[in-house]
Formats: sequence, C-alpha cells, structure tokens
Amino acid sequence: MTLSIADHATTPWEAGRFDARPGPPRLLFGRTFEDPTIESDLFPADGVVLCIASAGDTSRALAATGRSVIAVDINPAQLDEVRRRLDGRVARRGAADRLLAIGRVALGPVGWRKSRLQRFCQLDDPSEQVVEWRRLVSPLVRAATRAALSPRVLRIAYGEPFARLAPTRFGELMLDRIGSRIATEPNRGNPWLSQLLTGVWTGSDPTRGRHRIDLRCGDVAAVLEGLPAASLDGISLSNVLDGPGQAYRERLLTAAHRAGRAGAPIVIRSFLDTEDPQSRRLADLDRSLLWGGIAVHRA
Repeated sequence: MTLSIADHATTPWEAGRFDARPGPPRLLFGRTFEDPTIESDLFPADGVVLCIASAGDTSRALAATGRSVIAVDINPAQLDEVRRRLDGRVARRGAADRLLAIGRVALGPVGWRKSRLQRFCQLDDPSEQVVEWRRLVSPLVRAATRAALSPRVLRIAYGEPFARLAPTRFGELMLDRIGSRIATEPNRGNPWLSQLLTGVWTGSDPTRGRHRIDLRCGDVAAVLEGLPAASLDGISLSNVLDGPGQAYRERLLTAAHRAGRAGAPIVIRSFLDTEDPQSRRLADLDRSLLWGGIAVHRA
C-alpha cells in the first residue's frame, strides 16, 4: 500500500519552503515567535540542550545564559540566518514575516493603521488593552482575517502539508488568542506583540561573546537518533508535530526520550488547541501570544 504524506515518518518542513513548488530552500522565519523564558525556566542553568534553530532567537537566548546549545534545522537557509545573527547582523525578513507584513497593509483600510497599532503596543493597563482590542477587531477585520487564512487559501498558497498545520478558523483563533492574553499583562515591554502587529522588534537581543551553539542541518528526529543516549538536559521542539503524521510523531518522541537524561524536559509547542490545563497554562505564559498549547514531557 502506498503511504500518504501524513503517514510517512518524515516532516513537511524538509522542503525548506512553504509552497509546493520545486526550488532551493528559502528563509521562512526572520524572527522566532516563541518566548524562551519557558525553556529557560524549565531547563538546567548549565546543561546541554537542543532546540529548533528557526531564526536563532531561542538558541541564542539559551546559550547566553551559559548553556551549551545544539540548534537543529532541516532548512539550511535558516542556519545561514542564525550564523548571520551570531555575527551581530540584523534580522532579515523571511517568508512568514513578509506574509505578516502583507496582512498589516491589507488591514490598514479597515482600521489597523500603524500609528494606532504602535499606540496599542505601548499601553500598560490590561483592562484598557482589552477595550481597545475589541475596537481593533471589528467585524470587517474578522472577515478579512477569516478569508485570508481560510483552508482553501492556505492550500492554494502553501500546498496541502502546510494547510494541515492551520487549525479550524485559524485567523479568528489567532485574534481571540491575542485578545485573551493581552488581558493578563501590560502590552508595553512585550516585543513579540510589537513584532506581530507593527513589524518592529522592541526587545533586546542576547549579547555576543557568550554563545556556545552547535548548528546542525538535518531532520531533528534524525539528529536526536544520532546523539548519545541520555546526553541532553532539555529539548525544545517548537511546531514540528502539527503537520507530520503519527508515524513521525512516534519516531520523534522516541528519539527525544532516548536522547534526554532521566527527567529532562521535552517542550513541545503547538498551534492546535489542547484540553490539557497545564499545556494551556504554559501557552498563556508565552509572551509571543500565538501558541495553542505547550506540552512538557519528561525523558
């Protein structure tokens, strides 16, 4: 029997592109939308940890605290970007960042003017933030977001594997997640909110000179399978299990449990909603605002 894409023990990220067209890998992410405070609080302060490289923000933040970091990405374009950032160069826009920029421009005529969003990001009263967010998310904004991130549009733009990554009502779901999480702490001082709504990173980046990062190009499951058993003190697997099927999930988790020391945290972020209260609680604490659940396994 021929296996479908979802049945293979591989990942759709291996093409290094969102679209299904042939061609070289592309830079997908110029900024990593994940709050490394989650990992930093869970991982030992001086251990050896592994994370997905993406744009390098999480790996640099963990390494800046003294940890030894193995940063893995199947996309060589992402590793090239991490090298640039380690050399102190500014972040470039990836495909996902350009998509967000297009969305901001498209929503401008229905009230999402940059000046208004900038003022919103500087608010420091959660109750005021909730009121202003309700004004920002008008019926027109909801309709436009729903249409732009519908399964049909995602399937046409990015192909079937990445269309499967998006939860039902993806656009409205993201708006609602932001709305619920800005009710808990001030907008001011949250650089992920500013990056998301205005495209401007307002936070600081880890200082140079303290990074111990081992960059590895390959499928993270294969990299974990090749590491010595019980050699890692923490593992961060951000958004790698939303698209692949059950075979890849089992392969990856088996490799992670084997590579982790006994009790080592295995952090798994997902865009999908979860019924697990602990996973929801951690997702609510992540200041990047977008995740549906952050599960923590123990090796």
